[in-house]
Amino acid sequence: IVVAGDPIGAGIGETVLVAYGRAARTVLGSQDVGWQVAVVGIVDSINLADGGTFELSDDGTRIPV
Repeated sequence: IVVAGDPIGAGIGETVLVAYGRAARTVLGSQDVGWQVAVVGIVDSINLADGGTFELSDDGTRIPV
């Protein structure tokens, strides 16, 4: 589990992309904040190297596309 600042408003249980360190503080708007991790995106779907694609349901389960 990672606790992150969330300036984009991701919902509970959503799969997100995070940034760490200076990148996180930049996303949050200040180098003076104490946060080390920030949410930078919400994952809607994932494309795999083998050509497979799936979306994520609200509960995080994979739905083949």
